Amino acid sequence: MTALDGDDDEATRATVMRGTTARGMARAVADALRETRRDAYYAETAREDGAKDAATIRVDARRVMIVEQRVAVRLMTKTSNGVLEAVAATGARATTTEASAEEDFDEREKRRIAITGPPESVQKCVELIESLVRETENRTSKRFFCPKAYLGAFIGRGYGHVHKIEGVSKCKIVISDEDKVHEGNEHSVVRAIEVTGTPMQVSLGYKLALQTLDEALASAPDAEELKAELKETSGGFDLDAERAKKKAKN
Repeated sequence: MTALDGDDDEATRATVMRGTTARGMARAVADALRETRRDAYYAETAREDGAKDAATIRVDARRVMIVEQRVAVRLMTKTSNGVLEAVAATGARATTTEASAEEDFDEREKRRIAITGPPESVQKCVELIESLVRETENRTSKRFFCPKAYLGAFIGRGYGHVHKIEGVSKCKIVISDEDKVHEGNEHSVVRAIEVTGTPMQVSLGYKLALQTLDEALASAPDAEELKAELKETSGGFDLDAERAKKKAKN
């Protein structure tokens, strides 16, 4: 018999002790669920010699963490650069019943994250989230602009170019839904693109994104004129100058 909960109260232990048979253990699981209101399951255990030992009730541990919404977004969305997979690998479950991470939000707003699972898995997950919080506190961003007509060439088929940049640099690329139009020039329409992450992630992601944008514009017959229009419409974004600065730094 094993009770694996941190507080392991007397009521739970008394319930578990009643389970001297398989049927009794099944009843004890139901009692444990009612009394602790936590996840529990029943399983038989066996010794090395192959003989079956007393059955086991395992009551999952539970921790609640308060994190900023920008951390919750990385924990709960699919485009999280491997964070979901890392949480799953701990063996614990991290959930929030509050506002959806997909909605518009104040990134500094606080959210409750409930972590449940075997105690050792919960501890690993807590440590993972704590490291994510430290990383998020050190996040920065860099913005550039892309002509709307060439946005598809920049993104790539099935967002292939964007996913490649994110995969290599571990940054996050967010493309604005709003058009920016230079006054008096309805044909010069651009979209803002933001690269976010740690300073190192943003530095590499921004460099790769500018390279991808340059390659996308290179296919235009009037590439130089297009870059000049881009600079005018965006309020000063000079693609060639930005790429030259990145090369000089490296």
